[in-house]
Amino acid sequence: MEINQLPVYNKTRRLFLQFVISTRKNPPDIKQGIIYDTKQLLIGILRWISFANEEVTNMEQRAQFIKDAIGAMKTVKINVRIIYDLHYIKTSGFSSIIELEEDVSRQLAGWYNTTTKTNN
Repeated sequence: MEINQLPVYNKTRRLFLQFVISTRKNPPDIKQGIIYDTKQLLIGILRWISFANEEVTNMEQRAQFIKDAIGAMKTVKINVRIIYDLHYIKTSGFSSIIELEEDVSRQLAGWYNTTTKTNN
């Protein structure tokens, strides 16, 4: 499947864009710290999704890429909560972000479960 047709990829891309919009107006030290780190994690998730999508013969490798994306997503969730608790994201932006986070997490978990069942 083409990567731009993969729902989890598109939802993660939307999550990245929403995060950028929601954290746009922050001081440079915060933007260059935890906000930058979180954006890098989201880009990494997009990469792992792409690698997993391309891996059609080795299901163990595909599962590992998805597992790596799931682990990074957990860190994204924690970072977003910290940024929100420190008042660097408004409530409306936070609500939009966590809705997308949950959707991405659910899709990744489903993909992982499907991949590992196929593998066994």
